[in-house]
Amino acid sequence: MSDHPETIVRPAELPARLGRYVPIERLGAGAMGVVWRAHDPAIDRSVAIKVMRTSMLDDAARDAFLERFRTEVRAAGRCSHPAIVAVYDFADDAEAPYIVMEFVEGTTLGRMLRESAANRAAVTPRLVAAMLEVLDGLGAAHATGVVHRDVKPGNIMITPSGAAKLADFGIARVDLSAVTGTGAMIGTPGYMAPEQALGRAVDHRADLFAVAAILFEILVGRAPFAGASLPETLLRLTSPDPVELGPLATTALAPVLARGLAKKPEHRFDSARQFRDALRAALTGGFRAEAETIVRPMPEPGSRGGLLSASLGSTAAERFDPALLARLREDLVQQIGPIADTLLRRAAAGAETAQDLLGACVGMIEDPHERAEFLRRNRALLAPGTDSGIRSRVPTLTATAFVPDATALAAIEAALAFHLGPIARVLVRKEAATAGSAPDLIERLAVHVEAEADAARFRRAARAALGGG
Repeated sequence: MSDHPETIVRPAELPARLGRYVPIERLGAGAMGVVWRAHDPAIDRSVAIKVMRTSMLDDAARDAFLERFRTEVRAAGRCSHPAIVAVYDFADDAEAPYIVMEFVEGTTLGRMLRESAANRAAVTPRLVAAMLEVLDGLGAAHATGVVHRDVKPGNIMITPSGAAKLADFGIARVDLSAVTGTGAMIGTPGYMAPEQALGRAVDHRADLFAVAAILFEILVGRAPFAGASLPETLLRLTSPDPVELGPLATTALAPVLARGLAKKPEHRFDSARQFRDALRAALTGGFRAEAETIVRPMPEPGSRGGLLSASLGSTAAERFDPALLARLREDLVQQIGPIADTLLRRAAAGAETAQDLLGACVGMIEDPHERAEFLRRNRALLAPGTDSGIRSRVPTLTATAFVPDATALAAIEAALAFHLGPIARVLVRKEAATAGSAPDLIERLAVHVEAEADAARFRRAARAALGGG
Protein backbone atom coordinates (compact mmCIF):
# COMPACT_ATOMS: atom_id res chain seq x y z
CA MET A 1 0.00 0.00 0.00
CA SER A 2 1.20 3.48 -0.79
CA ASP A 3 1.75 5.80 2.14
CA HIS A 4 0.76 8.88 0.18
CA PRO A 5 -2.16 10.50 2.08
CA GLU A 6 -4.32 11.00 -1.00
CA THR A 7 -4.51 7.24 -1.53
CA ILE A 8 -5.56 6.37 2.02
CA VAL A 9 -9.06 6.43 3.50
CA ARG A 10 -8.51 8.05 6.89
CA PRO A 11 -10.78 7.24 9.87
CA ALA A 12 -12.59 10.16 11.42
CA GLU A 13 -10.72 9.89 14.75
CA LEU A 14 -7.32 10.56 13.18
CA PRO A 15 -5.92 14.04 13.79
CA ALA A 16 -5.94 16.12 10.62
CA ARG A 17 -2.30 17.14 11.03
CA LEU A 18 0.58 16.97 13.47
CA GLY A 19 2.67 19.87 12.22
CA ARG A 20 3.45 18.98 8.64
CA TYR A 21 2.83 15.29 9.24
CA VAL A 22 -0.37 13.54 8.14
CA PRO A 23 -1.45 10.70 10.49
CA ILE A 24 -2.44 7.50 8.71
CA GLU A 25 -3.18 4.94 11.42
CA ARG A 26 -2.92 4.45 15.16
CA LEU A 27 -0.14 2.03 16.08
CA GLY A 28 -0.63 1.91 19.83
CA ALA A 29 -1.22 3.78 23.07
CA GLY A 30 -0.01 3.69 26.65
CA ALA A 31 0.41 5.76 29.78
CA MET A 32 2.95 7.99 28.04
CA GLY A 33 0.96 8.79 24.93
CA VAL A 34 -0.37 7.65 21.56
CA VAL A 35 1.74 6.46 18.62
CA TRP A 36 0.66 7.14 15.03
CA ARG A 37 2.03 6.08 11.70
CA ALA A 38 2.13 9.21 9.59
CA HIS A 39 3.27 10.50 6.22
CA ASP A 40 5.95 13.16 5.91
CA PRO A 41 5.06 15.02 2.69
CA ALA A 42 8.33 16.98 2.66
CA ILE A 43 10.39 13.81 2.21
CA ASP A 44 7.61 11.43 1.09
CA ARG A 45 8.22 8.75 3.70
CA SER A 46 6.43 7.03 6.57
CA VAL A 47 7.29 8.05 10.12
CA ALA A 48 6.14 7.06 13.60
CA ILE A 49 4.96 9.89 15.86
CA LYS A 50 4.50 9.57 19.61
CA VAL A 51 2.25 12.28 21.05
CA MET A 52 2.87 12.77 24.76
CA ARG A 53 0.12 13.13 27.35
CA THR A 54 0.30 16.46 29.21
CA SER A 55 -3.37 17.41 29.62
CA MET A 56 -3.36 16.59 33.36
CA LEU A 57 -0.45 18.90 34.16
CA ASP A 58 -0.79 22.35 35.63
CA ASP A 59 1.16 25.19 34.02
CA ALA A 60 4.26 24.89 36.21
CA ALA A 61 4.48 21.13 35.85
CA ARG A 62 3.94 21.39 32.08
CA ASP A 63 6.77 23.92 31.74
CA ALA A 64 9.13 21.66 33.67
CA PHE A 65 8.07 18.66 31.63
CA LEU A 66 8.60 20.43 28.32
CA GLU A 67 12.06 21.63 29.32
CA ARG A 68 13.07 18.08 30.19
CA PHE A 69 11.41 16.80 27.02
CA ARG A 70 13.45 19.17 24.82
CA THR A 71 16.71 18.21 26.52
CA GLU A 72 16.17 14.47 26.34
CA VAL A 73 14.87 14.36 22.77
CA ARG A 74 17.84 16.39 21.57
CA ALA A 75 20.10 13.92 23.34
CA ALA A 76 18.28 11.00 21.71
CA GLY A 77 18.76 12.65 18.32
CA ARG A 78 22.52 12.24 18.77
CA CYS A 79 22.13 8.46 18.98
CA SER A 80 22.79 7.35 15.43
CA HIS A 81 23.13 3.60 14.96
CA PRO A 82 21.45 0.92 12.80
CA ALA A 83 20.15 -0.79 15.96
CA ILE A 84 18.47 2.38 17.27
CA VAL A 85 15.18 3.75 15.95
CA ALA A 86 16.21 7.14 14.59
CA VAL A 87 14.74 10.38 15.93
CA TYR A 88 13.94 12.78 13.09
CA ASP A 89 12.09 15.70 14.65
CA PHE A 90 10.06 16.88 17.62
CA ALA A 91 7.59 19.58 18.57
CA ASP A 92 7.30 21.07 22.03
CA ASP A 93 3.74 22.27 21.69
CA ALA A 94 2.42 22.87 25.19
CA GLU A 95 -0.80 20.92 24.58
CA ALA A 96 0.57 17.96 22.60
CA PRO A 97 4.36 17.66 22.43
CA TYR A 98 5.44 14.90 20.08
CA ILE A 99 8.51 13.14 18.79
CA VAL A 100 8.93 11.98 15.18
CA MET A 101 10.81 8.72 14.71
CA GLU A 102 11.80 6.23 12.07
CA PHE A 103 8.91 3.95 11.12
CA VAL A 104 10.06 0.33 11.45
CA GLU A 105 8.29 -2.53 9.71
CA GLY A 106 8.11 -5.59 11.93
CA THR A 107 6.94 -6.55 15.38
CA THR A 108 8.17 -6.13 18.92
CA LEU A 109 10.29 -8.70 20.66
CA GLY A 110 7.62 -8.76 23.39
CA ARG A 111 4.96 -9.86 20.92
CA MET A 112 7.29 -12.49 19.47
CA LEU A 113 7.87 -13.92 22.94
CA ARG A 114 4.14 -14.10 23.64
CA GLU A 115 3.24 -15.62 20.29
CA SER A 116 6.04 -18.20 20.39
CA ALA A 117 5.51 -19.27 24.03
CA ALA A 118 4.40 -22.76 22.97
CA ASN A 119 7.41 -23.27 20.69
CA ARG A 120 10.08 -21.00 22.13
CA ALA A 121 12.98 -23.07 20.80
CA ALA A 122 12.01 -22.18 17.24
CA VAL A 123 12.75 -18.47 17.72
CA THR A 124 15.33 -18.59 20.52
CA PRO A 125 18.48 -18.53 18.32
CA ARG A 126 17.13 -15.60 16.31
CA LEU A 127 16.19 -13.57 19.39
CA VAL A 128 19.42 -14.29 21.25
CA ALA A 129 21.36 -13.08 18.20
CA ALA A 130 19.19 -9.95 18.15
CA MET A 131 20.42 -9.08 21.65
CA LEU A 132 23.94 -8.71 20.24
CA GLU A 133 22.61 -5.94 18.00
CA VAL A 134 20.76 -4.31 20.91
CA LEU A 135 24.03 -4.22 22.86
CA ASP A 136 25.76 -2.63 19.88
CA GLY A 137 23.09 0.06 19.79
CA LEU A 138 23.29 0.67 23.53
CA GLY A 139 27.05 0.99 23.30
CA ALA A 140 26.65 3.75 20.73
CA ALA A 141 24.08 5.55 22.88
CA HIS A 142 26.12 5.23 26.06
CA ALA A 143 29.13 6.68 24.25
CA THR A 144 27.12 9.90 23.78
CA GLY A 145 26.08 9.95 27.44
CA VAL A 146 22.50 8.75 26.82
CA VAL A 147 21.01 6.08 29.09
CA HIS A 148 17.74 4.51 27.98
CA ARG A 149 16.35 3.43 31.41
CA ASP A 150 13.43 1.43 30.01
CA VAL A 151 14.94 -1.33 27.90
CA LYS A 152 12.27 -4.03 27.61
CA PRO A 153 10.89 -6.44 24.98
CA GLY A 154 8.17 -3.96 24.04
CA ASN A 155 10.80 -1.36 23.13
CA ILE A 156 12.76 -3.68 20.83
CA MET A 157 11.56 -3.99 17.25
CA ILE A 158 12.42 -7.06 15.18
CA THR A 159 12.26 -6.45 11.44
CA PRO A 160 11.17 -9.10 8.90
CA SER A 161 14.85 -9.74 8.14
CA GLY A 162 15.56 -10.38 11.84
CA ALA A 163 17.37 -7.12 12.59
CA ALA A 164 16.81 -5.52 16.01
CA LYS A 165 16.09 -1.85 16.65
CA LEU A 166 15.77 -0.30 20.08
CA ALA A 167 13.03 2.32 20.35
CA ASP A 168 11.99 5.12 22.71
CA PHE A 169 15.39 6.66 23.37
CA GLY A 170 14.85 10.07 24.89
CA ILE A 171 11.24 9.35 25.80
CA ALA A 172 12.24 6.75 28.35
CA ARG A 173 14.33 9.33 30.21
CA VAL A 174 11.68 12.03 30.40
CA ASP A 175 10.47 12.26 33.99
CA LEU A 176 6.76 11.45 33.87
CA SER A 177 6.11 11.36 37.62
CA ALA A 178 3.92 14.44 37.32
CA VAL A 179 1.83 12.63 34.70
CA THR A 180 1.70 9.13 36.14
CA GLY A 181 1.44 10.08 39.80
CA THR A 182 3.74 10.86 42.69
CA GLY A 183 6.37 8.20 43.26
CA ALA A 184 5.82 6.49 39.93
CA MET A 185 8.78 4.44 38.74
CA ILE A 186 10.40 5.15 35.41
CA GLY A 187 11.00 1.72 33.94
CA THR A 188 9.40 -1.71 33.83
CA PRO A 189 9.80 -3.82 37.01
CA GLY A 190 10.49 -7.13 35.23
CA TYR A 191 13.60 -5.65 33.59
CA MET A 192 14.48 -2.85 35.99
CA ALA A 193 17.83 -2.78 37.78
CA PRO A 194 17.62 -2.98 41.60
CA GLU A 195 19.06 0.51 42.10
CA GLN A 196 16.44 1.86 39.71
CA ALA A 197 13.61 0.14 41.61
CA LEU A 198 14.94 1.68 44.84
CA GLY A 199 14.88 5.18 43.32
CA ARG A 200 18.63 5.58 43.34
CA ALA A 201 20.79 7.17 40.65
CA VAL A 202 21.35 4.95 37.63
CA ASP A 203 23.93 4.83 34.87
CA HIS A 204 24.47 2.77 31.73
CA ARG A 205 24.77 -0.42 33.77
CA ALA A 206 21.02 -0.30 34.44
CA ASP A 207 20.48 -0.76 30.69
CA LEU A 208 22.86 -3.72 30.70
CA PHE A 209 20.92 -5.34 33.55
CA ALA A 210 17.74 -4.98 31.46
CA VAL A 211 19.39 -6.67 28.47
CA ALA A 212 20.45 -9.59 30.68
CA ALA A 213 16.89 -9.86 32.02
CA ILE A 214 15.50 -9.99 28.48
CA LEU A 215 18.09 -12.60 27.47
CA PHE A 216 17.03 -14.69 30.47
CA GLU A 217 13.38 -14.42 29.43
CA ILE A 218 14.17 -15.44 25.84
CA LEU A 219 15.87 -18.60 27.12
CA VAL A 220 13.60 -19.52 30.05
CA GLY A 221 10.22 -17.99 29.25
CA ARG A 222 9.91 -15.51 32.12
CA ALA A 223 11.74 -12.52 33.55
CA PRO A 224 14.45 -13.54 36.07
CA PHE A 225 12.88 -11.99 39.16
CA ALA A 226 9.22 -12.19 38.15
CA GLY A 227 6.80 -12.79 41.02
CA ALA A 228 3.07 -13.35 41.25
CA SER A 229 2.53 -9.67 41.97
CA LEU A 230 4.34 -6.35 41.61
CA PRO A 231 5.35 -6.24 45.33
CA GLU A 232 6.74 -9.77 45.11
CA THR A 233 8.69 -8.90 41.95
CA LEU A 234 10.17 -5.81 43.59
CA LEU A 235 11.02 -7.81 46.71
CA ARG A 236 12.89 -10.42 44.69
CA LEU A 237 14.59 -7.73 42.64
CA THR A 238 15.85 -5.67 45.57
CA SER A 239 16.83 -8.54 47.87
CA PRO A 240 20.53 -9.42 48.08
CA ASP A 241 19.86 -12.93 46.73
CA PRO A 242 21.47 -13.58 43.33
CA VAL A 243 19.50 -14.76 40.34
CA GLU A 244 18.64 -18.47 40.19
CA LEU A 245 19.67 -19.68 36.75
CA GLY A 246 17.84 -23.00 36.99
CA PRO A 247 18.26 -25.01 33.77
CA LEU A 248 20.78 -22.46 32.47
CA ALA A 249 23.19 -23.02 35.36
CA THR A 250 25.28 -25.59 33.49
CA THR A 251 25.29 -23.87 30.10
CA ALA A 252 27.95 -21.63 28.57
CA LEU A 253 25.63 -18.68 29.11
CA ALA A 254 25.55 -19.07 32.91
CA PRO A 255 28.51 -16.77 33.72
CA VAL A 256 27.25 -14.16 31.26
CA LEU A 257 23.79 -14.07 32.81
CA ALA A 258 25.10 -14.16 36.38
CA ARG A 259 27.28 -11.14 35.73
CA GLY A 260 24.67 -9.28 33.69
CA LEU A 261 22.04 -9.78 36.43
CA ALA A 262 24.32 -8.95 39.37
CA LYS A 263 22.42 -6.94 41.98
CA LYS A 264 25.28 -4.46 42.45
CA PRO A 265 26.18 -2.32 39.41
CA GLU A 266 29.91 -2.65 40.03
CA HIS A 267 29.63 -6.43 39.63
CA ARG A 268 28.07 -6.19 36.16
CA PHE A 269 29.76 -5.70 32.82
CA ASP A 270 31.57 -2.40 32.53
CA SER A 271 30.19 -1.63 29.08
CA ALA A 272 27.75 -2.81 26.44
CA ARG A 273 30.69 -3.84 24.30
CA GLN A 274 32.14 -6.01 27.06
CA PHE A 275 28.73 -7.63 27.53
CA ARG A 276 28.35 -8.18 23.78
CA ASP A 277 31.80 -9.75 23.46
CA ALA A 278 31.14 -12.10 26.38
CA LEU A 279 27.76 -13.12 24.98
CA ARG A 280 29.18 -13.73 21.52
CA ALA A 281 32.01 -15.81 22.95
CA ALA A 282 29.56 -17.91 24.97
CA LEU A 283 27.40 -18.51 21.90
CA THR A 284 30.28 -19.47 19.64
CA GLY A 285 32.78 -21.11 21.94
CA GLY A 286 31.63 -21.19 25.51
CA PHE A 287 33.32 -20.32 28.77
CA ARG A 288 35.48 -22.27 31.14
CA ALA A 289 34.82 -21.35 34.76
CA GLU A 290 38.14 -20.79 36.49
CA ALA A 291 39.64 -17.98 38.57
CA GLU A 292 39.08 -15.85 35.51
CA THR A 293 36.69 -16.49 32.66
CA ILE A 294 38.69 -17.77 29.71
CA VAL A 295 37.07 -17.53 26.32
CA ARG A 296 37.83 -20.40 23.98
CA PRO A 297 38.93 -19.38 20.49
CA MET A 298 36.58 -20.01 17.59
CA PRO A 299 37.41 -23.02 15.38
CA GLU A 300 39.06 -22.52 12.05
CA PRO A 301 36.64 -22.48 9.10
CA GLY A 302 36.01 -25.98 7.86
CA SER A 303 37.24 -27.69 11.03
CA ARG A 304 35.26 -30.82 11.93
CA GLY A 305 33.33 -30.64 15.17
CA GLY A 306 35.13 -27.53 16.37
CA LEU A 307 34.51 -26.45 19.93
CA LEU A 308 31.82 -28.97 20.72
CA SER A 309 34.15 -31.96 20.42
CA ALA A 310 36.80 -30.06 22.38
CA SER A 311 34.32 -29.43 25.19
CA LEU A 312 33.33 -33.11 25.41
CA GLY A 313 36.62 -34.22 26.85
CA SER A 314 39.25 -36.47 25.32
CA THR A 315 37.43 -39.77 25.88
CA ALA A 316 34.17 -38.74 24.24
CA ALA A 317 35.98 -36.88 21.48
CA GLU A 318 37.99 -40.02 20.63
CA ARG A 319 34.92 -42.28 20.80
CA PHE A 320 32.77 -40.27 18.39
CA ASP A 321 33.47 -38.73 15.02
CA PRO A 322 33.56 -34.91 15.41
CA ALA A 323 31.40 -34.62 12.30
CA LEU A 324 28.73 -36.75 14.01
CA LEU A 325 28.82 -34.54 17.11
CA ALA A 326 28.64 -31.37 15.05
CA ARG A 327 25.68 -32.66 13.02
CA LEU A 328 23.74 -33.73 16.12
CA ARG A 329 24.44 -30.44 17.85
CA GLU A 330 23.28 -28.39 14.88
CA ASP A 331 20.04 -30.35 14.67
CA LEU A 332 19.39 -30.34 18.43
CA VAL A 333 19.90 -26.59 18.76
CA GLN A 334 17.06 -26.08 16.29
CA GLN A 335 14.84 -28.38 18.35
CA ILE A 336 15.57 -27.47 21.97
CA GLY A 337 17.71 -24.31 21.89
CA PRO A 338 21.12 -23.51 23.47
CA ILE A 339 20.75 -26.11 26.22
CA ALA A 340 21.50 -28.68 23.49
CA ASP A 341 25.24 -28.10 24.04
CA THR A 342 25.06 -29.21 27.68
CA LEU A 343 22.71 -32.14 27.11
CA LEU A 344 24.73 -33.43 24.16
CA ARG A 345 27.95 -33.18 26.14
CA ARG A 346 26.43 -35.24 28.97
CA ALA A 347 24.93 -37.76 26.57
CA ALA A 348 28.25 -38.25 24.79
CA ALA A 349 30.06 -38.72 28.08
CA GLY A 350 27.70 -41.56 29.05
CA ALA A 351 27.19 -43.22 25.66
CA GLU A 352 29.29 -46.18 24.57
CA THR A 353 28.20 -46.28 20.93
CA ALA A 354 26.84 -43.90 18.31
CA GLN A 355 23.55 -45.79 18.60
CA ASP A 356 23.40 -44.96 22.32
CA LEU A 357 24.22 -41.34 21.62
CA LEU A 358 21.55 -40.94 18.96
CA GLY A 359 19.01 -42.65 21.21
CA ALA A 360 19.78 -40.19 24.02
CA CYS A 361 19.37 -37.29 21.60
CA VAL A 362 15.99 -38.58 20.46
CA GLY A 363 14.84 -38.61 24.07
CA MET A 364 15.64 -34.89 24.48
CA ILE A 365 12.93 -33.86 22.00
CA GLU A 366 9.45 -33.37 23.39
CA ASP A 367 7.16 -33.64 20.36
CA PRO A 368 6.71 -37.22 19.06
CA HIS A 369 6.59 -36.12 15.42
CA GLU A 370 9.74 -34.04 15.81
CA ARG A 371 11.45 -37.01 17.48
CA ALA A 372 10.59 -39.20 14.50
CA GLU A 373 11.83 -36.57 12.06
CA PHE A 374 15.04 -36.13 14.03
CA LEU A 375 15.67 -39.86 13.90
CA ARG A 376 14.90 -39.97 10.17
CA ARG A 377 17.32 -37.12 9.44
CA ASN A 378 20.15 -38.58 11.47
CA ARG A 379 19.74 -42.34 10.97
CA ALA A 380 22.22 -42.22 8.08
CA LEU A 381 24.94 -41.25 10.55
CA LEU A 382 24.92 -44.79 11.94
CA ALA A 383 26.24 -48.00 10.50
CA PRO A 384 23.61 -50.01 8.57
CA GLY A 385 21.27 -52.02 10.76
CA THR A 386 22.11 -50.29 14.06
CA ASP A 387 19.05 -48.07 14.37
CA SER A 388 16.37 -50.62 15.27
CA GLY A 389 17.18 -50.41 18.94
CA ILE A 390 16.84 -46.65 18.84
CA ARG A 391 13.42 -46.83 17.24
CA SER A 392 12.23 -49.10 20.02
CA ARG A 393 13.57 -46.61 22.54
CA VAL A 394 11.70 -43.58 21.18
CA PRO A 395 10.19 -43.26 24.58
CA THR A 396 7.07 -45.03 25.75
CA LEU A 397 8.08 -45.50 29.38
CA THR A 398 5.96 -47.86 31.45
CA ALA A 399 5.77 -48.94 35.06
CA THR A 400 7.41 -52.26 34.18
CA ALA A 401 10.37 -50.79 32.28
CA PHE A 402 11.68 -47.63 33.89
CA VAL A 403 15.40 -46.96 33.59
CA PRO A 404 16.07 -43.20 33.36
CA ASP A 405 19.52 -42.49 31.99
CA ALA A 406 21.94 -39.96 33.45
CA THR A 407 21.12 -37.37 30.81
CA ALA A 408 17.40 -37.51 31.55
CA LEU A 409 17.98 -37.30 35.30
CA ALA A 410 20.27 -34.30 34.84
CA ALA A 411 17.59 -32.53 32.79
CA ILE A 412 14.93 -33.32 35.41
CA GLU A 413 17.23 -32.06 38.15
CA ALA A 414 17.75 -28.79 36.25
CA ALA A 415 13.99 -28.38 35.78
CA LEU A 416 13.33 -28.97 39.48
CA ALA A 417 16.23 -26.75 40.58
CA PHE A 418 14.60 -23.88 38.70
CA HIS A 419 11.83 -23.98 41.31
CA LEU A 420 13.58 -25.40 44.41
CA GLY A 421 17.27 -24.59 44.09
CA PRO A 422 20.18 -26.92 44.99
CA ILE A 423 17.99 -29.28 47.06
CA ALA A 424 16.70 -30.60 43.73
CA ARG A 425 19.78 -32.80 43.34
CA VAL A 426 19.11 -34.64 46.60
CA LEU A 427 15.42 -35.09 45.84
CA VAL A 428 15.96 -36.43 42.33
CA ARG A 429 18.56 -38.98 43.46
CA LYS A 430 16.36 -40.11 46.33
CA GLU A 431 13.11 -40.49 44.40
CA ALA A 432 14.70 -42.00 41.28
CA ALA A 433 16.11 -44.86 43.37
CA THR A 434 12.63 -46.11 44.33
CA ALA A 435 10.25 -44.78 41.65
CA GLY A 436 8.49 -47.53 39.71
CA SER A 437 7.76 -45.55 36.57
CA ALA A 438 8.35 -42.25 34.83
CA PRO A 439 4.95 -40.81 35.91
CA ASP A 440 5.65 -42.00 39.45
CA LEU A 441 9.00 -40.18 39.55
CA ILE A 442 7.51 -37.01 38.12
CA GLU A 443 4.67 -36.94 40.67
CA ARG A 444 6.98 -37.69 43.58
CA LEU A 445 9.06 -34.66 42.63
CA ALA A 446 6.16 -32.39 41.71
CA VAL A 447 4.73 -32.53 45.25
CA HIS A 448 7.77 -30.57 46.42
CA VAL A 449 6.86 -27.61 44.17
CA GLU A 450 4.46 -25.45 46.14
CA ALA A 451 2.65 -23.37 43.49
CA GLU A 452 0.39 -25.46 41.25
CA ALA A 453 1.29 -23.47 38.14
CA ASP A 454 5.00 -24.07 38.82
CA ALA A 455 4.32 -27.74 39.50
CA ALA A 456 2.55 -28.02 36.14
CA ARG A 457 5.52 -26.41 34.40
CA PHE A 458 7.86 -28.83 36.13
CA ARG A 459 5.74 -31.81 35.04
CA ARG A 460 5.91 -30.71 31.41
CA ALA A 461 9.68 -30.22 31.56
CA ALA A 462 10.19 -33.57 33.30
CA ARG A 463 8.05 -35.46 30.79
CA ALA A 464 10.06 -33.90 27.99
CA ALA A 465 13.31 -34.92 29.67
CA LEU A 466 12.10 -38.51 30.00
CA GLY A 467 10.87 -38.54 26.43
CA GLY A 468 7.19 -38.78 27.31
CA GLY A 469 5.86 -36.01 25.02
